[in-house]
Amino acid sequence: MEISYELNVKDYKAFVKYCYRRIKQRTRKRSLRFFLMIMASGVLIGLILGFLNIDFGVESIHLPTLVAALLVMAIALIFFLYDFSKFVPKPGGWVLGPRKMRLAEEGLKIESGLYEVKVKWDSIEDILQTNEHIFLFVDTIAAHIIPKRIFTTQKEAEDFLAELAKYVKEK
Repeated sequence: MEISYELNVKDYKAFVKYCYRRIKQRTRKRSLRFFLMIMASGVLIGLILGFLNIDFGVESIHLPTLVAALLVMAIALIFFLYDFSKFVPKPGGWVLGPRKMRLAEEGLKIESGLYEVKVKWDSIEDILQTNEHIFLFVDTIAAHIIPKRIFTTQKEAEDFLAELAKYVKEK
């Protein structure tokens, strides 16, 4: 079976968003532990300062300076997130652009204008899908992205997934 498709920025961003959600689900418990550790550290530092009779009371906080510092931090965060959103692969490069994927007994053969690669079936760790994409994961956050828009019918997409399932062993 062979398919041809083109990956665009929207496909790439959908993949990154999917990976972010996947990682967020896996790290929720770690985040809670980290938060509790930070809180406990603050309490411990407060106790130590209390025993040393060092007073950092509310009267020593200069409110305009605090507000200015928080405002600068918020603006820096907004600029960072805005600038980070521009980090996408260039069209026609290694990630975006036209592709051909061939399913064969020995593995996947993927071709673009810049490369040809053979992917052994054993290297595919998982096949996951959303409403708009199929992701063939070869590592934790690395996958071959297949947009479902290339299939003219739902049956075509199901046939493709069934063909993949013949070769990819569950892990």
